[in-house]
Amino acid sequence: MSTPRTPDAPGRYIPVAVRRYVLARDGYTCHYCGVPATDLDHIMPWGQGGSHDPHNLVTCCTRCNSVAGDRVFGELSEKEEYMVRRLGEMGAWDDSVGD
Repeated sequence: MSTPRTPDAPGRYIPVAVRRYVLARDGYTCHYCGVPATDLDHIMPWGQGGSHDPHNLVTCCTRCNSVAGDRVFGELSEKEEYMVRRLGEMGAWDDSVGD
């Protein structure tokens, strides 16, 4: 049985080189809503065993990242469908999203 990851565990932070690579790869644009962005989202959440590998990361705005939370999805397409539905329900630029 593995030890669960906690927010203060070593390795929590994405290495700078990986962060820069993913942001540049994605054009500093949120994968979910298309606005300029500087955050990253784990497709498989880090807290659930996901890695900091670039294939597990997408550029994400702060609001979309807070909506995504620590939910686990089998594939990126499932997460995209969830995000489109939730953002539509909440109003993508409603000031309460992510607060």
